[in-house]
Amino acid sequence: MRNELIRYILSFLGGGGVAALGNWIHASWTARRQREAAWLQEQIRSLYGPLSFFTTQNEQLFRLCGNIDAAYSAFFNRGWSQDERTQKTLRKEADSTIALQNAYAEQAAENSQRAMAVLEANWHLVDPEDADVLSQFQVDHIRFTIEVKEQRAREIPIEIAHALGPIAYMGPDMVDCIRTAVRRKRARLAGVYCEQIPS
Repeated sequence: MRNELIRYILSFLGGGGVAALGNWIHASWTARRQREAAWLQEQIRSLYGPLSFFTTQNEQLFRLCGNIDAAYSAFFNRGWSQDERTQKTLRKEADSTIALQNAYAEQAAENSQRAMAVLEANWHLVDPEDADVLSQFQVDHIRFTIEVKEQRAREIPIEIAHALGPIAYMGPDMVDCIRTAVRRKRARLAGVYCEQIPS
């Protein structure tokens, strides 16, 4: 019945009408694809791309801090001489190693601050499926600022501090979320450019 109706309408319109209808469908389809491509490009350029830069860098910085920590333990837990001069040198080297690790951790915290600024400016570009993970990152960042940097949790009972749970500069969920989203968007963008009008 439906096919007969379509044939009837097409025969009524004639050749010129069919061409006009075809052009209108093609133009509508093309405009929709262009809007989708523009949206995906804006998401990648303004939100997911910058977040990918910071999350990927932080992932590497956390790994570097872990390597320093492991090397620190392996080196300084040896059976060193208790000689005062040796101990003084070891304390100086230990302090320098800790300072280096802290410098990398501070860079990760700065990256998190910059990622927070990207989110604040471009929250309207967040996909709904990513909102929970990105919201948790924001809460972790706020907690880090208030409880660690500003040290406002110094005098609260230890039981309350434990109840609040650990604070992450940028948890693995955030890194995985952004990595997955960027891949998803790039694949979709490539698909938009390669799609043909269905026959």
